[in-house]
Amino acid sequence: MGQLHGSWDAALGLGMKVVVGAVATGWQVSDTTSFYNMWDTVINKYSGNSNLYFDIMNGPHGYSATDLTNLRPLAGALPQPARGG
Repeated sequence: MGQLHGSWDAALGLGMKVVVGAVATGWQVSDTTSFYNMWDTVINKYSGNSNLYFDIMNGPHGYSATDLTNLRPLAGALPQPARGG
């Protein structure tokens, strides 16, 4: 992930907004432990940066309602977006 972090850091350093999303091979997460560990790493490093946005599951194709419910606890760990006018 070091190269990704470097790219994100460079873009953030220029004042750009960055959207980080996961695209799973075959459209489904096959290793939930690695998936959660990856997001823990991203959250720990960038949760205080208001220009970095999290897209935990881009296009959740092929999942049953149960599969998506089982992945849902991750959403609770993500920083909440700033709201305001």
